[in-house]
Amino acid sequence: MTTNIRLISIMALLSLLAAACNQENIKQSQTKMGGQEKQSTQNKVDSIVPRTEKRYALVIGNANYVGDPNIKPLKNPVNDAKDMAQTLRELGFDQVMLKTNIPNGEAMEKAVHQFSLKLEGGGVGLFYYAGHGIQGADGENYLIPTQVSIPTQVEIKRRAMPAKYVLDKMEYARNELNIIILDACRNNPLPARGREVVKSGLAEMPSPAGSIIIFATAPGARAYDGYGRNGVFTKYFLKGMKKYGHMDIEQMLKRVRNAVGRETKQESVPQVPWQNSSLKRDFCFSPSGCFDPALEEARRQAKIQKERAERAQAKLKKQAEDKAKRLAEEAEKTKRELEKARRQVQIEKERANKARREAKNAQAEAVNKQSQTDTAAVAKAKQQLEAKKQLLDQQTKALKQQIKQLKEKKRLAEEAEKRAKKAQREAKIQRKKAEAEKQQPQQQSTGAPAREAAPITIIPAF
Repeated sequence: MTTNIRLISIMALLSLLAAACNQENIKQSQTKMGGQEKQSTQNKVDSIVPRTEKRYALVIGNANYVGDPNIKPLKNPVNDAKDMAQTLRELGFDQVMLKTNIPNGEAMEKAVHQFSLKLEGGGVGLFYYAGHGIQGADGENYLIPTQVSIPTQVEIKRRAMPAKYVLDKMEYARNELNIIILDACRNNPLPARGREVVKSGLAEMPSPAGSIIIFATAPGARAYDGYGRNGVFTKYFLKGMKKYGHMDIEQMLKRVRNAVGRETKQESVPQVPWQNSSLKRDFCFSPSGCFDPALEEARRQAKIQKERAERAQAKLKKQAEDKAKRLAEEAEKTKRELEKARRQVQIEKERANKARREAKNAQAEAVNKQSQTDTAAVAKAKQQLEAKKQLLDQQTKALKQQIKQLKEKKRLAEEAEKRAKKAQREAKIQRKKAEAEKQQPQQQSTGAPAREAAPITIIPAF
């Protein structure tokens, strides 16, 4: 038993050593993999800008124009603004201010002022406007509220909000990065009066340092509303923010520009989104910041490999623990079985000794009982023989008596036979005599009396 337990213990130790070796190999593989991943990351780290800053947005959509009969209502700007605000919230912007159908320039400037105050704490600022926008006679761009009347170009400065006001307020906040998106390059709704020259589209605007200005179309050109819920530019810009949010905004705009160009290529003047950029660093809409998809995939694969290695390590550890536990249980079970077998052998030995003693006693009792049985059997046999002898004597005596009776019967029978024969003879004689006497009267007709016949006596036979 001791030898078996030692062997089981040695096997358990060997299993634990093998598991420890496997774990060490896994750790070495992880260390090597981690070093390779670190080296790859260092080679590409320049293109990765993780998000650390706060992000704020002011989104304005003016569509219900009722202040001037020459300025027609638009169907998409409110939808564009709402969808833009929702997308920015989904992309993790910390605060998004949504304003629709602002009635006058003062209200628009107030909204911009409140927005700029938030940017003074730093971070990224994004201003989005969808609605009517006009290039004034002075070459400046103006964003038109919904309830103002602008009979001539002169009133634009007093009743509309200059786009430059937005740039100035955002630049004054001195935050690190600003984005201005203007989907306002519709056709100029104001009629020409006298010597006024009505200019189409918006004028090109220089971007302050650390900012980018994005126009729905090229300077002086027209932006199309499209036929769906959103304008053409905003539709593809929203898709680009979601699909290419990991890319730098300027790289993303290239894809938006191509998509807008494909949809409007049948128009007389295809729409080409425009930008002026003075950005000092990359900016990505993704909540996790900018990243290289290839590197991200490599990281993901490395993470998967690491998780697999950890699972394999945990599995090996558990298998080793389970095997050691199983071996210990088997050793304990073997120990119990050996102890049980030893007790069973002892019990069987005691039973054998008891059986031998009982057999010996039984043998002595059998011998004693046999002798007693033999004496009793002899006496009983003697009695049986005596009884049989008496019975035979009785039977012999009875046979003799029967023989004697048979002889007597035979004698009586013989005597009866003799008497019968004698009686037959006498009867024959009597018949003859009777016949003779019968014939005699016939011969003597003289009347001599006939002699009476003597009676015949028949003696029964025995």
